[in-house]
Amino acid sequence: MIKGCRKNVVYVRNTGSEIFEEAFFIVNNQLKNSVVKERDLINEANRLISEIPEHEYSLSSVFEPERHKINLSFLWFAAGVAVTALLNAVIYFVV
Repeated sequence: MIKGCRKNVVYVRNTGSEIFEEAFFIVNNQLKNSVVKERDLINEANRLISEIPEHEYSLSSVFEPERHKINLSFLWFAAGVAVTALLNAVIYFVV
């Protein structure tokens, strides 16, 4: 959790898009005391969206399922269970 951090955010609901429901823009802190018109914010947001180079974003993470990594501690646990089961089988059948 970040304490003492405040950002001015422009939150856009009902974008009118069939793909995106919401959009967030974080306003530069240097503009905190200046007056910026709503129309200027909209124009700048549209400019940024239209000028994003294709190499700056990737949609593959949206459409491909995330691959889960196997936790190493789980592997150690499974190995311990297997060794314990093997030792119990040896003791049971030998003794």
